Amino acid sequence: MSYTIITEMYFWLVCVVTGILMTFAYDCLILLRHIFRHSRLWVDIEDVIYWIISFFASFVVLYYENDGIIRFVAVLGAAVVAAIIIATASKKTVVFMVLGPMLMLLFSNDNLKNNGKRLIV
Repeated sequence: MSYTIITEMYFWLVCVVTGILMTFAYDCLILLRHIFRHSRLWVDIEDVIYWIISFFASFVVLYYENDGIIRFVAVLGAAVVAAIIIATASKKTVVFMVLGPMLMLLFSNDNLKNNGKRLIV
């Protein structure tokens, strides 16, 4: 294969991995919302913070891997993989299958109560 094709495949793979990591991070955020109930305001604030971090992660990928040029293949790579994961395996990931029950057990109401007083975590 030519060097150009290998470089393009590597760039697309980096974009795909970025999409996977962003989806995984959002799954972790959803899991934390299930464990610790949030008001609508806090959910909105968390979402804004998530999207700001995701924007900067995408910017860093585009800046270092593609000299700052925004190309459709980069956006498509991350978006398609994130959509596939959300549609198929989002709540079946390791976060929900393994970490979810462990964190729920750790932070359940019975473990957080101490003589009728809720412990601060």
